[in-house]
Amino acid sequence: MALKDDVLLRLRGADAPVSGQELARQLGVSRNAVWKAVEALRQSGYEIDSATNRGYSLLHDSDALSAGVISSLLEDRSLPVYVLETVDSTSSECRRRIAAGEGRCLVLARQQSGGRGRNGKSFFSPPDAGLYMSAALRLDMPHVDAVGITTWAAVCVAGAIRDVTGLESGVKWVNDVFYGGKKVCGILTEAVSSFEDGQALSAVVGIGVNLHPSAVPAGLEDIIGFLGCGAVKNELAAEITNRLLRYNPRDRSYIDEYRALSVVLSRRISYVSGGVTHYGTAVDIDESGALVVDTDGVGRVTLSSGEISLTSIEGIK
Repeated sequence: MALKDDVLLRLRGADAPVSGQELARQLGVSRNAVWKAVEALRQSGYEIDSATNRGYSLLHDSDALSAGVISSLLEDRSLPVYVLETVDSTSSECRRRIAAGEGRCLVLARQQSGGRGRNGKSFFSPPDAGLYMSAALRLDMPHVDAVGITTWAAVCVAGAIRDVTGLESGVKWVNDVFYGGKKVCGILTEAVSSFEDGQALSAVVGIGVNLHPSAVPAGLEDIIGFLGCGAVKNELAAEITNRLLRYNPRDRSYIDEYRALSVVLSRRISYVSGGVTHYGTAVDIDESGALVVDTDGVGRVTLSSGEISLTSIEGIK
């Protein structure tokens, strides 16, 4: 953990100003090292007051990412946490670390230059406006059990948003999170597999949450939304990760919560199959997370993957 993260943790937990001498004693470093750490925190956006004979005090948290703060909020402190200034995509960085022999990790970045969505689409990720994170999870389970991580991730994000910000969001099948009729979170899950025995060794769960209002690409103004919440990046990242780490394929009770969060059920939808657009009504989500649709003319079908468009909710596409 970087020294500035150690200093930040102690200032966050202090009820009164802490002197540089006391911080130096607690951390086993020089007072000059403490001063440099405080200056680094200020440059990251933290407002820290200092006064002679009183010490340092954190006026309020900024929304700057801190590996130390996130680690301190994790239920599993052994999970490696990396915070980067910029990266092509946090999921790509996770995959590189897996290839280098790291079994699991959490990677976050202030901005992404090549954020990825489903089906090769790019993911809108401007600097500081959102939470951009990917978790590499060790699974080592059959593919049939691992596929549930996709719907589980959506439940995790919606639950974390509720508990950290107090805002109620919903899920558009498969795992887009919506708030105020607009998409505020995209999730992309990728498996690292063993072809020999059909096992899913790891999963990389990439998550991007739009937090603070920002200019959006032309044509997406009615699609992309923002939560508009306060300085919650570290807390939200930790809460999402804590929930992700609890994944148990044998416990399917989360499907009930997934259904309750759905903004799709009982709605008119369209989807493309074989180059043909079909229309129908979403009637259920089965125990595997697949969408059951009563189509116009084809009858009842079950969609296990793909994308749908909602035709009865303004602003959702």
